[in-house]
Amino acid sequence: MANLQNTDVFICTSPIKMIKYCPYEKYAWVEKHFGPDFLEQIVLTRDKTVVSADLLIDDRPDITGK
Repeated sequence: MANLQNTDVFICTSPIKMIKYCPYEKYAWVEKHFGPDFLEQIVLTRDKTVVSADLLIDDRPDITGK
């Protein structure tokens, strides 16, 4: 996925504030499923509306920002 021509692929994720190790666990999941090279493609943010992208695939039906 990271090697798609003419495409920049990033994982934009919102860590759960009340779970202390959530950011670490997200990085560990990405490394396990996509490999260590993809770790540089992670964007952690609480507000996904600040990220400019052509396509966003999300498990939340309504992304409204903060």
